[in-house]
Amino acid sequence: LLRAVTTAARQGGERLRLAPRAAARSLKKQFQALGVPVWQRDGPLLYTADCRLLFVPGLGVCGGLRAEPGCVQLGLQWLPDPKPAGPLPTARRQRPG
Repeated sequence: LLRAVTTAARQGGERLRLAPRAAARSLKKQFQALGVPVWQRDGPLLYTADCRLLFVPGLGVCGGLRAEPGCVQLGLQWLPDPKPAGPLPTARRQRPG
């Protein structure tokens, strides 16, 4: 399942089931229900080779792709790049001289 995972940005209209038998809901509604702030919703989505949504940062693994009870389940975790402590440095042009 994880041999040919691809990533993509959110396009809108994606749906996810958080539990195996739960109804699929839009990512927006899932994020709102779990209280994920808007600025933490922009990580890349992971898709399986056959284009099924596998993982959403901030929400987790799709419930329909989880292992059966008693079987080994791999976990995924999204760790965003740390934000710089201060303002980003600006490039300065030097004049030839």
